[in-house]
Amino acid sequence: MRLKWFPAALVLLITIPLIFWACESEDLAEPNPNIYPETFISEISPGVTTQMAWYGTDVDGRVERFEYKWDDGEWVETATLSETFPVGDVTNPYADFEFANVDEQRTFYVRAIDNNEGTDPSAAMATMSPNTIRPETQILEGPEFGKTYGPDLYFKWSGVDKDGSVVGFEYAMDDLSAWTYVDIVDEGGSPVGEKIFLGLGPGGHIFYVRSVDELGTVDQTPAQVAFIVASGYTPLLSSTSPIVDGGGWFGGVGVTFSWVVAVDYYGGQLPNGFSTFALDDSTGYDDAAANMANPWQPTTSLALTGAQVAPGNHTFYVKVRDTQNSVSKFSISFSAAAYAPTKGILVVNGVQESDYGVEITEAYDSSAYWGTTDVDFFDLMGSGSTPSVSTMPTSAANALGHGPFEYIGGGSAVTPDVLKDYSSVVWVGNNYNGDLPKWQLSPIYPFLLAGGNVILTSRYLDDFLTTSLTGYLNVSYRSDETATVYPHAVPGMMDMAPFSSHRAGGLSATTYYSMGTFTNNAAISHYKDDSNPPEGWYHSSGGTETLLFYNGTDWSYRRMTGAWAHPNLVLGANEAPTLPVTGDATEGNFVFITGRNYGLNRVSAAHNFDFILKNFFGE
Repeated sequence: MRLKWFPAALVLLITIPLIFWACESEDLAEPNPNIYPETFISEISPGVTTQMAWYGTDVDGRVERFEYKWDDGEWVETATLSETFPVGDVTNPYADFEFANVDEQRTFYVRAIDNNEGTDPSAAMATMSPNTIRPETQILEGPEFGKTYGPDLYFKWSGVDKDGSVVGFEYAMDDLSAWTYVDIVDEGGSPVGEKIFLGLGPGGHIFYVRSVDELGTVDQTPAQVAFIVASGYTPLLSSTSPIVDGGGWFGGVGVTFSWVVAVDYYGGQLPNGFSTFALDDSTGYDDAAANMANPWQPTTSLALTGAQVAPGNHTFYVKVRDTQNSVSKFSISFSAAAYAPTKGILVVNGVQESDYGVEITEAYDSSAYWGTTDVDFFDLMGSGSTPSVSTMPTSAANALGHGPFEYIGGGSAVTPDVLKDYSSVVWVGNNYNGDLPKWQLSPIYPFLLAGGNVILTSRYLDDFLTTSLTGYLNVSYRSDETATVYPHAVPGMMDMAPFSSHRAGGLSATTYYSMGTFTNNAAISHYKDDSNPPEGWYHSSGGTETLLFYNGTDWSYRRMTGAWAHPNLVLGANEAPTLPVTGDATEGNFVFITGRNYGLNRVSAAHNFDFILKNFFGE
């Protein structure tokens, strides 16, 4: 019995301790350790407001939040991935800190915390100093990269410092070891600097400039531009005078000669005295270094009074120079006539019969541009002895019995020696086949100033009206459009309609104008807004311009197709003048009627031109 039990008892005794050992072994094993998260800084944007961004990773869990601090400050908990620290924020010692010297530093720390409250034991950090936020520089003016310029160049630049202030600049030409310090130029805004280089040698150059802040820290990436210098450049010089070379004027009428000088295209510079000039004295004109009758001076105009413009032939000389004494010059030769009219009306034709045929021949045969008055002819498109329009009544009366009239020449501009004999001119323009340049060479503006009267009728009228003439009329250009009729404003005139057999589709390519402010707003509302405004005298605010015709199909703007400038007659709001206007005029009347004049209805055109010549011009 005992021999049988022993083995069973022995097995039992051995098994029980093993069970307890196994259980004890499981309870006493080490748990899996938490792996701490890691933290990374993804953005550092220091400045007046400091932007910091970060993120964290956790291989055995997830990042729940972060903590950050500046230097030895207290940790601040946040669930965000970035923070902006504005100036004055007590949590941002860096943003509110003024560096005492270039060696000062500030350090930012940030660390991640995971879902097991595990904190990154090695926080991410970023150390900043004045060198972290260096000033920046931008070139504002100067040569463009890779282009060629003259030897005198101007540079202008600006600087900014996000954590301080720019107190000066350093520049270098070609040699980065040779920096020159310059103070800022106070322009009431961002600090700027400037420098003029005179006499740079030919070839390639590189200009460098960098900002300097209050601690002496400089821009580590200076602004720069590479360019080429070459010789042989001269100033661009052009005339803006009302007289053109070969043109005319009138004695006793003042004139202002003016010119434009440009040196920017090669980076040139102008000295303090860059213009010299003279009238009828060429002394020094061909000597680059010498001045003329008037010494070198910083001006681009010369005003002559009427007493300084005597009848006869004249030449105006002007010469300009840059700082390298490179010279440009021009001269304007013109003739001035004594205005003493002994004749009445001169009709000047600028429409070619071979281009427009029956439209222009019937207009002249119907006296469309002068009505029942007597006229002489000048034909821009003809020759000195033969007009281009066959129906001009130069040898026999026209279809209405008017004529014969004298043909005084053509083929060129109208000279002062021709205009001086006439009290009024009717200019039939077209801006086609060469008539516009002849208008530009003809002294119409001084003719008005001398007391002559002008009617100008043409399509594309804005090409005919110079700055001086638009100022004389007090009008401004609006647009080119098509009108079917020009309603009249002034009592006694007729609507200007198209010649039905040829221009039934409308007065194409009409140029619309707007006039300066009118004196009576109620009157304006009729003219502007009414579909059928009443007749009336609508004047500009100065009372020296009157509306004649307007666009009959568009009421969105004050668009005019005809106006009368009368500088010697000042009218009040809606005041009607006494017709015909009489009295000595120191300056002439100027009427414009826009549109295709050869397409006007013959009856209405003849009536209106006749009305203007007799009642406004006193012919």
